[in-house]
Amino acid sequence: MKKLFETLLVMTAIITIAIAQSTYDFYKMQNKSEADAVLNALNTELKLSDSQSAELRELLYGSMKGQVEIFQKPENTDADVVQGVLRRQTGHIEGNLQEMIGEAKFKIYLQKKPAIEKQLHEKN
Repeated sequence: MKKLFETLLVMTAIITIAIAQSTYDFYKMQNKSEADAVLNALNTELKLSDSQSAELRELLYGSMKGQVEIFQKPENTDADVVQGVLRRQTGHIEGNLQEMIGEAKFKIYLQKKPAIEKQLHEKN
């Protein structure tokens, strides 16, 4: 029984890490075309209004510019630093997105997020 529990715990940890790593990649953007791809995917899935789309574009472009500046520094290329930055950026983007589109639509976003991510990975 103890072996089963240990195996289950290890598998849960592996799955959690895999999900977390893929989530952080979702908002890793190095140029405007990558930011536009994220914007288009979110627009397609969430049917954003023109004003919401414009607001989200500015948010994504700002995030992209910040990432480019941060990751140009050699001391910020360590995997742990990159993941930390992307975690903060993702939290910032999703927090603003939730305020922008409201709680009900944000729940839809959370449900559709894996499909959005898959769509983006297929394009790249």
